[in-house]
Formats: sequence, structure tokens, C-alpha cells
Amino acid sequence: MTRRRLYNPAQLTPEELAAAFVARRRTLADMLRMLRRQAPDRPLQHLMLIGPRGIGKTTLGLRFLHEVAATPSLAAKWQPVPFHEESYGIGDLADFWLTALDHLARATGESRWSDRAADLARNEKDAERRAAYARSALLDFRHESGKRPILFVENLDTVIAQMRGARAAHGLRASLMTCPDILLIGSATTVFRAIRDRSAALYEFFRLIVLTGLDEDETLRLFQAVSKREERPEIPDLAGRDRGRIETIRRLTGGNPRLLALACQLLVESPLGPAFEDLERLIDEQTPYFKARIEELPVQARKVFHCLADEWAPLPARAVAAAANLSSSQASAQLRQLVDKGYAREARPPGEKRSHYEVADRFYNIYYLLRFSRTNRQRLEKLVSFLHDLFGSSGMRAMYPAALDALRSHGAAAGNALELIGVLASYVAQDREFSQSDDWRRSVIGLIQEHAGADAPAIGEIDSAFHGQRETTLRRVNGLIDRARALFDSDDPAGAEQALRAAMDLQPDDIRSWLVIGGIWIDQERHADVENAFSRVSGIINSGDREIPDSELAMYYGAMAIGYFALKKYEKVVELYEQSVFYMNVKYISRHEAPKLRHAFAVMHSSSAAAFRELDRSEEAADADRRILDVVHPDDPADVRSLCAEALLLWGEISEKAGLHDETIAACDYLRSYVREGDSLILRSRYIVSLMWKAEALSMLNRQEEIPPALLQLSEYIDPKDPGKWRLPVAKFLAMWGRAISQWGDGAASESVCEAATKVDPLSGAAWRQLARVIVDGGDTGRLDEAERHIRRALELEPGNPESSYVLAKILTVNGEWKEALIHLEHCVREGGEEIRDRESAGLIDAFVRAAAAGHMRWVERTMIEAGLTESMEPLWRAIRAELGEEVEALPTEIADAMADVRDRIAAARG
Repeated sequence: MTRRRLYNPAQLTPEELAAAFVARRRTLADMLRMLRRQAPDRPLQHLMLIGPRGIGKTTLGLRFLHEVAATPSLAAKWQPVPFHEESYGIGDLADFWLTALDHLARATGESRWSDRAADLARNEKDAERRAAYARSALLDFRHESGKRPILFVENLDTVIAQMRGARAAHGLRASLMTCPDILLIGSATTVFRAIRDRSAALYEFFRLIVLTGLDEDETLRLFQAVSKREERPEIPDLAGRDRGRIETIRRLTGGNPRLLALACQLLVESPLGPAFEDLERLIDEQTPYFKARIEELPVQARKVFHCLADEWAPLPARAVAAAANLSSSQASAQLRQLVDKGYAREARPPGEKRSHYEVADRFYNIYYLLRFSRTNRQRLEKLVSFLHDLFGSSGMRAMYPAALDALRSHGAAAGNALELIGVLASYVAQDREFSQSDDWRRSVIGLIQEHAGADAPAIGEIDSAFHGQRETTLRRVNGLIDRARALFDSDDPAGAEQALRAAMDLQPDDIRSWLVIGGIWIDQERHADVENAFSRVSGIINSGDREIPDSELAMYYGAMAIGYFALKKYEKVVELYEQSVFYMNVKYISRHEAPKLRHAFAVMHSSSAAAFRELDRSEEAADADRRILDVVHPDDPADVRSLCAEALLLWGEISEKAGLHDETIAACDYLRSYVREGDSLILRSRYIVSLMWKAEALSMLNRQEEIPPALLQLSEYIDPKDPGKWRLPVAKFLAMWGRAISQWGDGAASESVCEAATKVDPLSGAAWRQLARVIVDGGDTGRLDEAERHIRRALELEPGNPESSYVLAKILTVNGEWKEALIHLEHCVREGGEEIRDRESAGLIDAFVRAAAAGHMRWVERTMIEAGLTESMEPLWRAIRAELGEEVEALPTEIADAMADVRDRIAAARG
């Protein structure tokens, strides 16, 4: 069995650490890959591991060092040197290097290195010489062994802060930069000032590796590892009966490995067992650190931070302001600073539109809740509530008998056990799946009478918990279903499943619960579970035990149709769709005040239309799509209108691909009534894409004059706050059409479209390039300065773009700025390839003629030779040679006439 080391992995052997290392494998591989790329005699890339306490920095760093030592190719070149304990004795750079020598002696088993450190500390009084000699000793090891030391220094931020003055930190940087033989890997809980501030000594010196919480798969592997280590096979069963539960646990702990391991142990041992002692001891160990971190904050920020810590759940800014007795603006400002400094983080609870805030270090939050609870009862309530949030009712069942055993055996003080029983009673009363609940209640009351007498207040508390639960079951079921729907709509399927399981614990045959949980399982690709849930719904409907209104039947069948579409069971979708339509009252639905009802039926029609298309039943698919328009109103909320917009977009796309251009235009125009400029990007994007199809359709119908207004309308639906990855392709699309419109001869419309492209995405080089080109092609020499500004902006955004170089060269040749013009012309013909040389051949010939006339004949000759243009531009080539006084052999009449024409153009340009 692997030894238990919650907060001191350095005490584990390499084998034990490897067995416990179940996460960060990709990060470890990246670090090893980086190490292999470190070139000899070149400056090294130093690393900094960033993350809160318990996130796994020490484990990752030590695992990295062990892997280096165990890999022959790496072990031959590198010597791991971990600083095994807190480096509180380091006060200057000399201390740092002397400490490194001591740890080198421990790592290699050669005491001579620690002896040299002791000798230097004893005999060399000058700190700078002591530092230089100590570092030289490390280099002696490098030259003798052929290995470069890897120094792994935990809490490097604290070490640097201990060094007296900024000079030591600058000295450390200088030493490592001038010496490619020592690799430094540090760890810190945050991005601290010495590496964050531009003026700091170590700014941009480290490659930062920011460790976040474990993902879902890593969390599951951690549970399995804890199970194996503790020889408790029930841990993954209690925590992982479904993947949703794993995700809930991961989310609530922030994925902190130390918290996850502690939570598992607390679950199987009860809150009065050894794991709780581990938690208390860990809190005691970390208290100085936590106190120091909080005392760094200004008074007002500290007050806001404590308001967050007093609640495990995320709080909105207004709640923080009220608790801290601050104005909303003051609280928001303090929260932003806490987020920037890593003390807090933003969180979006399910069903909430505005950001909430919580303590970033979840371990600190546990520390705070337990440390500052006013009574032992409050501590137990908060701890059990935390565990219930993590593991749910099924996970809590291990705790019920454990609490009884604690009371029975006197292994804990009777008072503590009684308080725990009182806390657990309400959870037992709520847990309908705990078949021994009545036996548990009787056993508890008997033990309480034995320990505290028949009149003990705890007996009344337990009876009240069980009696009150029966009266509120139905109300709680409805509340849990509403909560699950909100969680599901807010993209929190794990939380929704947790709420639904609680509802089904209370009322197993509730159709709504089975439908919603089926939807959650669809997202998790648990197809067998989905079909079981829907079979349960069908069984309840067909049992005849209760009368169900037609409107509800239509909804139930429609919901299952949507679910089966996700499973790609299209025949089943069509069957259920037809049953839903049979019971549906369209007039009732279209008049219904609740948009969610219309939205649900719109989704059902949309899914069924897609199913019909998959089955090559196109006419029925079109009919299902049209039904969406019957139930969705143009003034519905955005999520309802989105389904209609999607159907219309699909109609337009299919029509355009089929060559039905008028249908495409009609679909786009109809879609406009369902989209607003302030809608979400997803909804606006559907109209934007439809406008793109409309432009294509108008072009195919030779209705070019209608294209610019459509394109300008497209730009109105782009918000500057939209992601650049969305705005950039739209800007390129507009620029492309701007060029096409220019070629049709409508310069004003082309310029308007190109200007719209630059506004859609000011970082689009294509947009600025096309705008400049349109101005140049317009022939107004008075606007060349404006065109030059635009094309230089394009080159800033896309350095070296050959087409931009070509446009700038055209402007510069007209202005006679030949030095720069020749540079850009040469870049264009060399880098642009045949495509740009062929497309812009006329413009390039004109530029070469102007260059030749300006006296740059030899440059033209050399450039044409190097770019391979002597054949494709033969008349120009012959003319240049003739102008240079070279003999030109007899040429065919056509070539000779063309050459003469070029020479005339050169002469005219000179004049």
C-alpha cells in the first residue's frame, strides 16, 4: 500500500510517487520534451510552476526529477537537485548557491560539495565572493561529471522575497543567463511581482506553467488511485456511479488534488475519523501561509475577500457589497483587483446571467469555513453540507452507519457524535433510497437515550426532521425539477443530474425528471441510459394509471423525438414526431404566452425535419421546417427565434446549392425579421451567413446593383466586441466582394464595402489592402496619401504580404519614391509566385517601365532575371536590353512591335 502523504510528497520513494502520479501526465511529457530541446552551451529556458496550494506543483516537480534520473539519456546529461525543505535560511545570493551545494551533496551522495559550502560559509566573509565561489563549485560539478544541475526550488517567490534588495534577484538572473549549465525550476502560488512587473529582475525570465484543477478523467483516475492506496474499493463506486457525479465533485473542489483526496477519505471515514484529523493538521500547517497572504491585502480588499470566504457558493457583486457595507462600485473595484491578484475568480452559477465571485483557492475556503465557525456544530454542518454537495445522497450513505459506530464505540466524544447525528438526521430523512432509514432512526434514538437520557433535545430534533420531510416531498420535487431545468439550460449537466436524482429519489415515476435526465445523458453520450429513461417514460404514459392532457402528451412525445434524433435513430424520431403532431394544438401553442413552450415545439420540428432529410423524405422535411414558422413569433426571445433562423438559413443554403436563387433571397429576407442587431453572436451569425448566400444568389441572377446594399447590411450585424476569429473571415469576405465590385466599375460602392470591412475587423490586412487598392485604381492622385496610409496599415498587420507590397510600390512609383518602391517591387515579384505575377502582370510592367524611365534600368534587368520574368514579359525584356545598348537579335514582327511600344512608353515616362 502506498504511504499516505497528503502534503509532503517528498517523503515518498520514486516508485511510490510514480504510482500516485495519475494526473499532469501531458504536462510532465511537455517538460521532458522541453528538457531534451535544451541545447548544450546555449542559454537555458528556466521554468516556473504556478498554482494554489494542493494543486500538485511539488508532485509534478519531483516526478519530473525522478523521470530525469530514471531515463538514461537524460540522466547522463542532467543532475536533479531538489531543495527538499522550505528555504527559510536563504537571505542573499550567496546563501542560495551554498544551499544548492548542500542539496547537491544530498542528491549525489558526495559530501564534498556540502563540505565546500561549509568551508565557504566559514572562511569567506565577502558575500559577493562567497556567491561567486559557491556557483563556481556547482560548475566544477558540471565539468567533472558532465551533468548540468537542475535546481527545483519550491516557493521561489518566498525565497526571492527573502533576498535582501533587488540586487540579489538581478544577480540571480545575471548568473543564470551567463551560465548555460544550471537549470532553475521554481514554484509559486501566484504570478508574483518579481516575474510579473516589467521593471522586476526576473520579468519574462521563466516559462510559466500554470497548473489548474484536474479535469474529469484525471479526477476519476485520482479516485481510483486513492481507492488502491487506501484499500477502499468503494471510493470510486461512491463517487463515480455516474460521470455527472465526478464532474460535480471536480467542480466544487476546483479540481484541487489535495482536496479531492481528503474528500474521499472524509467520505468513507465520517467527519469524526482520521481524515478529519488530517484536514485539521493540514489547516494548522497552512495557517501561517494563509494569514500572511491575507495580511498582504489592503483593509478594504481584505474585508471583501472575507465576505467571499464566508460563503462556499459564488456571490454576485451586489451581495458582496451588502455584506461588506460598500457601494456596488467599490465592491466591484475590489473584486476586480482580487481576481487580478489571484485571490478570487469569476464563476457563473447555473441560471445566472451575471458573473459571481468565489475564493480562487478552494482549500483556503475550506480552511476559512472550518476555522471561523462559531461552534463545533456549525463546523460539522458546513463540512457535511460540503460533502453532500460533492457526493450526493448515495455517497453520504457510508457516513450514516459510521456516525452510529462512533456514538456506539465512544471512539469520539459523545458530544461530538451527538452533534454529528443531529446534522445527518435531515439528510437521512431526505434519502428515500436509504432503505434502513427507519432502523437508523430507531438505533439513533436508542443510543441517544442511552448516552443523554430520554429527554435529550437531539431526539426531538431527529423526529422533527423525519416528520417535516414527508410533508414537503411534492414541493421539493417540483423545485428540484425547476432547478434541474435551469442548470441544464445553463450548461451544467452535472448539477442538473444531481438535482434530478434527488427528485427521483423523492418521486421515482415523475415523467419530467426522466425526460430531463435523458437529455443530460444524451450530452454525455450514455445512449443505453437514454433509451432506458425514454422507455420508462413510455411505460408511465401507457400504464393508464393517470389521465394525461393532450398538450402534455404532445410535449412528451416531442421531447423523446428530440432525444432520439441525438442518438441518430431517425425512424424512431419520425414515429414519435407523428404521435406528437397527432396530439398537438397549433393554435393553442402559437397563442401560448410562455415562449419556452413554442421553443420546445420548434426544436422538435427542427429535429424531425433533419430526421426526414436523413431518410431522404425531403417533402416531409420541408413541411416540418414550415411548422417552425407556425409556432415562433418574430418578437419571441432570442433562444426561440434562433430555431426559426436556423431553419430559414438551412432553407436558403439548400436553395442556393440547388440553383434556386430567388428562394435563397426570399429565405434571407424572411430571416431578417427574426434577428436583431443586439442578439447573440450565434443568432446574428445565421443572418450574416444568409446574407453571404444572398450575395452569391444576386450575382448569379446578374443583379449586381443589389449586392453592395446587402453587403453593407451584413456589416451592421457585426459587433466590435465579437471574437476576432469571427470578424476576420467576415472582413475578408467583404474585401473580396469589394474587389469584385471594383472590377465591375462601381468604384464608390466598392470603396464603401471595403470601408465596412475595415470597421468589421480593423486587424484585417486584406480589408485595408483592398481599400487602398480601390482608391489607387480610382485614379485620383490627390488621394494617394490616404491610400498609402491604408496599405502601410495592411503591411503592419500582414508583414511581407506580396500583394500589399505591390500596391504600396504602385503608389510609391507614382510619387517618385524609388528607393522604397524598388524594395517592395522586388519583394512582390520574388515572393508573390506565379499567381500574383500573372494576375498583376500589366501593373508590374507599368511599374518596371516607370523604374526604367527613372534611371533604374539595371535594377529592372536584374530583377527580371532573378524572378524568371524574361520569357513571360519578353517585349519588356527586349526593350530593357535595347535601352541598355545591347544588341537585340532579329525578332518576329509581333514581338518587335511590342518591344517598340514599350520603348515608346519608357520615353514618354521620361518626358
